[in-house]
Amino acid sequence: LDKVNLKEEMGDLFWYLAIMADALQIDFSDIMEGNIEKLKARYGNKFCDNKAINRDLSTERAILENI
Repeated sequence: LDKVNLKEEMGDLFWYLAIMADALQIDFSDIMEGNIEKLKARYGNKFCDNKAINRDLSTERAILENI
């Protein structure tokens, strides 16, 4: 596992995501907080295969629309 190369690739991904967020005028922290809220709605405090498969997409969409 080449961690140095992986860090470089992750840096590239973050760069492109930052450019996209800037173009869309979306704050990175809002994106991260929205994702956390979506996952809390989906799983509560613990991952569950059943909840991963049987998601409430309407609730998740409503959360993401408030970002």
